[in-house]
Formats: sequence, structure tokens, C-alpha cells
Amino acid sequence: MAIHFTDEESLTYLVESGMASADELGRAMGIHAILNRNGSAVSLASILIEEGIITAEQWNQAEQELVMRKISHTSIGPYSFIKKLGEGSTGEVYLVTDSNTGLLFAMKLLSHKNAGNKEMLERFMREMRLTERLDHINITRVLSAGEWNGRLYYVMEWCEGESLDLMLVRERFLKIDDVLEIVTQVARGLSYAHERGIIHRDIKPSNIYFTQERIAKILDFGLCKSADKNQKFKTQTGMMVGTPLYMSPEQATGQAAIDARTDIYSLGATFYHLLTGWPPFDGENCFSIALKHVSCTLPNPHDLRTGIPDSIVCVIRSMMAKSPDDRYSDCNSLIVDLERIARGQKPLTKALEATKSNVALPSVQPIPPLYAQQYFSKSVGA
Repeated sequence: MAIHFTDEESLTYLVESGMASADELGRAMGIHAILNRNGSAVSLASILIEEGIITAEQWNQAEQELVMRKISHTSIGPYSFIKKLGEGSTGEVYLVTDSNTGLLFAMKLLSHKNAGNKEMLERFMREMRLTERLDHINITRVLSAGEWNGRLYYVMEWCEGESLDLMLVRERFLKIDDVLEIVTQVARGLSYAHERGIIHRDIKPSNIYFTQERIAKILDFGLCKSADKNQKFKTQTGMMVGTPLYMSPEQATGQAAIDARTDIYSLGATFYHLLTGWPPFDGENCFSIALKHVSCTLPNPHDLRTGIPDSIVCVIRSMMAKSPDDRYSDCNSLIVDLERIARGQKPLTKALEATKSNVALPSVQPIPPLYAQQYFSKSVGA
């Protein structure tokens, strides 16, 4: 059974949080009562949004907070909730403690709004089933799974650290040696997943966690795809899946026959962001951003930040090749080059021609930092 809460509980929270005043809520309740007397089954939430008292996003926030208040007073098996950590594509992630051992874990719980959604339920089950097959130091391990109040969940390892998107907010861009280390580790985790027929399809800074022990871990396989041709769940041709800022051209155009090289592109886009401090491309909406991966070219990293080695730029340009055929064939060949760079050697990959990569060759004169706003927007989130 899914968690429910009354209109009174919802209204109390809206006032407590400052989202709405008592007078505004009184007006909405009056409209709600009149409509109900006339036989109209309009929800109070719909009236609040329609009247402009709160936004749909605020209502969703209120729902999530109310759910958290209720589950924080209960347990799932031995696991007690501590706090909410964030949200993935299919559910919410909480920090929990095992009452038997006192150890901390992360729990991903199918979100309340998705509990009755067949498509999201199937996606969550797929994510859970495929992730359980993965046991690698650079992939967050799934330890157990189950069902609670009609909502599926699985428990993952928890390590102290920070996701890369939060690191970027704090530091703008990361140290070159740190970026090289992180990208190499993520490539190793992806190589392991790819060898087992699993494509992530949503590699980005917020899905990479860097622990206090300096271990990079891939998170959120909610959009993962099995390379098995007999898999039950398949993405329809023409459906764009992924995060536009880091999406490969073939994902942006909804191609069904994508392979592991789409993850290499997204990792290259992440590599670019970590080094330069600028996310790839910008736009008015998701579709305009995604299509720029098909039709536009990014400034060369040398034009945005001094000190980036030529060898790293060469690798990024190959990772972000427009055509999968011009990228690294697999993560193992990418890892070889990354490890060579770490040893001070040149990569084996050859420099791509200007027209074959989504990253341009260096300009004759570097782009002044303030002028980079022509290409990027600080308001674009990861």
C-alpha cells in the first residue's frame, strides 16, 4: 500500500514551509468545497496550482517531504531512515542505518509518484536486476532488495564522499590530475559493465561519486540498457533517453541501435566539464541542447583553461567524436591511453580531423574567460 496523507496534513506543511499563506489556502479550500458540492472530483492540489498559489514543483516537494516525515518514524526490516540524499530517475535515495550492526547504507526507494506507474515500475525492476549483477570497486554495489508498502527498494553500499556535480558547484573545475584519476576509474567501471552487456546511458557528474578514499563510483543505472538482443525492455526508436548536456549524438536522435560507445561519449563530455568548468552546450530546452550534440561544435579546452595537456585534449576529442566509429572502440582502449597519460606518455589514439569531433581544434587566439559566455550559460544545470 502506498503512503497517503490528508489534505489537512498537506495544508499544514504548506503554511509551515512558507509556500502559501493561511488566507490563500482558505480561498482554495472554499473553491474545493463548492466544486465538490457540484459533483466535481477536482483535487485540492489541482486548485492550488490552477489558482497560482503554488507551483506543481512545490506540490511535489511537499508530497516528498510528507512521505519522508512518515517513513522517518518507521523501518524497513533492520533499516531505519536517517535523511534523504537525493533523487534518481526512478526513485528517491535515503541514508539508512542497520539497527543490527550500526552500519550506514544507501537505500533507493521507488518514488511515491511512480508506485502505480507500470513503465517506471518495470524500469526500477530492470535497474535493480541488472545492477545486482555488477560487483566492481568503481560501481556502487547493490546488497539486498525487497518491497515495502507497495514500493520496491534496494540497499546499496554507502561511502563518505561527494558527487562530482556538487564538487563542480564548489570549485568550478577540478585539478587536472584529479580529473584524470576519476575518469580512468569510471572507465574501468564502465568497462566491467559493458563486458557484462550493460550500457549505462546516463553518465554525468551527478552520477559519479568520489569517496574520501579517492574511489570514483558510478551511480544510478536507472536508464541502463542490456545489450542482450533478447532483453524484454527496449527503447523505442525516436525516443530520446539520457541527460541532454552529456548525451551522445546517437542518443539525441533516438537511435535504437546504440552500444557502449555512447557511454564513452558521455564520459568524454563529463571529462570536458570537469576540466573546463563549462558543461557541454546550452539551450532553451532539453531538445535544443541535445540537438547541439548533433549539429554544433564545442570550443577546444585549451581556449577555456590554460595548462591542460595536449594529450588529454586529444583523448577528449576522440571520446566526443560525432560518429561512434571515430571514437574509442571500447573502454579498455580508452583506459590504455589514460594510463599512458598518467605516466607522462603520449596516447596511442591519433588526433581526429576538425570535422569529426564535437570538440574544435584550438583557436589561433584563446577565448577570453568572460567571452566564453557566447558558448555557455551558467544557468544550465547538470
